[in-house]
Amino acid sequence: MEFIYRLIDSFVAFVRRNPVLCLVIFLLALASPSFVAGAFKFILYVIMFFLLIMLLGGLYMSYRINKLRRQTEEQMRGGGTYSRTTYRDYGNQPKQPREGEVSVEQTQPKEKKINSNVGDYVDYEDVGPKNDKK
Repeated sequence: MEFIYRLIDSFVAFVRRNPVLCLVIFLLALASPSFVAGAFKFILYVIMFFLLIMLLGGLYMSYRINKLRRQTEEQMRGGGTYSRTTYRDYGNQPKQPREGEVSVEQTQPKEKKINSNVGDYVDYEDVGPKNDKK
């Protein structure tokens, strides 16, 4: 019952704050009831549209969350690309170089590709400023 009293109080407060708007709405309802009914139907359809969008969005998010949960469970079981490493698997892993260890690999020099139509090619070597101490 208190809900109805609060609803009526809020309606009365709205009318006190906006008397001109309420008068216009009342006159429209008297002059053309079909327009007011159409406006209320439009508002009702807009509310129903947003409720439907919220419902469908909630169902879609629930579907996506469940799908991601299932994929994560499969990956944790080792069915996907990710697999957990157990104590038994440590012997099968390739040895990684220790920190600070240096390895040198020699590569083949690449051939320089120069278009013959370009002209003369000068091999350029950058030489910084000389700092001679005498």
